[in-house]
Amino acid sequence: MGIAVSTEQHQSLERIARIAEWKGRSPVAMSFYEVGAQDPIIGHIAVSNVWPADEFARLCQLYERAKAFLVETMEKVSPLPADYKFE
Repeated sequence: MGIAVSTEQHQSLERIARIAEWKGRSPVAMSFYEVGAQDPIIGHIAVSNVWPADEFARLCQLYERAKAFLVETMEKVSPLPADYKFE
């Protein structure tokens, strides 16, 4: 189970993962949509401080797909009981 992504989308996710790890100690927006295409917190580290508009659009689409997938999964899978014993 998972979300299929294209090579281009995978590359975008790899870049944002590296950036998130690198900037993980900095204050960040609490909502994905509070971050804009010109926001330096998600900019390319080595190239510039601005996330390219096409890449930002691709990340927005992936975010919406992931959100829809999560909501759908939560509707299909029953929650664990409050007294569930994790082992």
